[in-house]
Amino acid sequence: MYSIVKSALVALFFPLLAFSATSWGGNENFNKWSLEGAVKVLNDSPWAR
Repeated sequence: MYSIVKSALVALFFPLLAFSATSWGGNENFNKWSLEGAVKVLNDSPWAR
């Protein structure tokens, strides 16, 4: 039973991880961010709360 739950969590986690970079603009180099963009990432991100 434990291995089934573990397998299900892994099967759900990795696709979410793979697609999360595109939702945060993963293709944009952070050196090219504007001041407003950097402040938005720092203040409006889930880990800033």
